[in-house]
Amino acid sequence: MSSRNKRNQARRNGSKAAGTKSPAGIKISSLNATKHGLTAKAHVLSNESQEDFDYLRQQYINRFLPQDSIEMDLIDDMVGARWRLRRIAGLQSAQFELQMSLGDANPYREYKLTDQPKRLATALGRAANQDKTLELLIRYETTYSRMYDRAMKTLDRLREESVSSPESDPEEELRNEPPPPPEPAAKPQDFKNPIAEMQPEQLLQLAQEFKIDIQSPKPEEADQN
Repeated sequence: MSSRNKRNQARRNGSKAAGTKSPAGIKISSLNATKHGLTAKAHVLSNESQEDFDYLRQQYINRFLPQDSIEMDLIDDMVGARWRLRRIAGLQSAQFELQMSLGDANPYREYKLTDQPKRLATALGRAANQDKTLELLIRYETTYSRMYDRAMKTLDRLREESVSSPESDPEEELRNEPPPPPEPAAKPQDFKNPIAEMQPEQLLQLAQEFKIDIQSPKPEEADQN
């Protein structure tokens, strides 16, 4: 196969691989470059799943279909807040498990709790009063919840504004603009001879400017008149 035929075949294969290019698909594809960017590195810890974070982020992109980088930033804020809220929930569970294990292993405890709610309540009191970790986790949980809600409200407001005030098309405005009104027809009295209204002095000055020789009538012509 010649080089020219190979190039033609490559173009045909590429067009088949591209698939249907809908507006929504193009917008999503334009954001794929940021999939493994700074957002993922800022939120995913070394003991967390990168695939789970990517899946969560892609779900938000598919749901909201960001129209530009501004909306994408707001969606990233939502994804980051949701990912951290999930982490906080896991930390809270781990903290309770740790406190319950420490309580069970306490050799100085005179009694053994068999009631699981009491066992959990004892662990909660220890985490709240001694370790202070629970208070910190609750503070972080409140912060991330507010971050998520703020990003969601901002995204909704931006989309409401874009719907209520769509960008106007200059060509469409020109097509819809009404034609100018016709000029009023001229009346006969508008066509006056300005020379007929001039005074003799003005006529003389005008003749001098244009070097027109105005001869005064001869005496015999004046007598005949």
